[in-house]
Amino acid sequence: MPARALEHVNIRTTHFAATIRFFTDIIGLKTGFYPTQAGFPGAWLYDQNNVPVLHVLDIDPFDGAMLEKVNALTYPRQVESMYGTGAIDHIAFAADDFDGMIAKLEAEQIRYKTQHIVSWLKQVFVLDPNGIVIELNFQVGERPQ
Repeated sequence: MPARALEHVNIRTTHFAATIRFFTDIIGLKTGFYPTQAGFPGAWLYDQNNVPVLHVLDIDPFDGAMLEKVNALTYPRQVESMYGTGAIDHIAFAADDFDGMIAKLEAEQIRYKTQHIVSWLKQVFVLDPNGIVIELNFQVGERPQ
């Protein structure tokens, strides 16, 4: 049931093109597959081992419906707070034993959210004691390449 590996960091940004250019042109990541069925504008940036290590959400501060949808996914965040480390939406870990994790969270009376927005992945979102959103990813099928 423990987290196996750091999987990715998610950034919410109102500066999408500049963010993508920085992480591709300067840092050396590359764009690749992005699950459009999730319904959020954004991109996954991959490292040299083809691992999607940075997820970037393209936030339109004037699209209230999209903001509500994004806030419902993890935890609410105001657009004004998305600067500096406030732009980091969550930290994700690959994990094993979805049912065991749910049982553990319930036994500890820790609030959580679950998502199953793509067929090959179940997710659990939980706040750490500092209010940082932690995403746990449980692979339940074959991930597209």
